[in-house]
Amino acid sequence: MEREFEAKLRLQQPLPGGVAGGKVVQRTNSIAFRAPQEQFTIKDFELGKVFGVGSYSQVRSFLFLF
Repeated sequence: MEREFEAKLRLQQPLPGGVAGGKVVQRTNSIAFRAPQEQFTIKDFELGKVFGVGSYSQVRSFLFLF
């Protein structure tokens, strides 16, 4: 995926001779990305641990009494 991103950046760079109005496209080595966060409350932790896949996932566990 990074290679595809780099290829797209190369396409956007101005051509020699100032064809793009002299604007310079700056490249970055990383992209800031933040996943959506779930809002946990104290009730989520009362019956035990909160488990999930990844940092922001939540799976609730239930007790069944027979």
